[in-house]
Amino acid sequence: MTSDVSNENYQRIDPQPTNPTISGYVRNLDNTPVSGVTMNFSGIGTTTTNTNGYYSKQVTSGWTGTVTPRNPVTLLRPPADPTTM
Repeated sequence: MTSDVSNENYQRIDPQPTNPTISGYVRNLDNTPVSGVTMNFSGIGTTTTNTNGYYSKQVTSGWTGTVTPRNPVTLLRPPADPTTM
C-alpha cells in the first residue's frame, strides 16, 4: 500500500505450522552406530536407522506419543522415549 485507505479491514493469515521432524542416533555403549534398528512412532508408523545409526521421521504438529526402538539382536535401553511435539 502506498497510501492510507479508510473503511477497509485486513486480516493476517499465518501459514499453517510445518510438521516437525524427530530425529536422533542409536549408538552402542562404545559410541558405535547401530544400523537397522526399527524406530516405532506410536500411532504413525516406523523408520529405520541407517548405517550411521541415524533416524528421522516427520510427525504432525501437536503429535504426542512414544518412540520405541526395536532390534531383534540387541537389547536397547531405554526402551522408549515419550515425546510431545
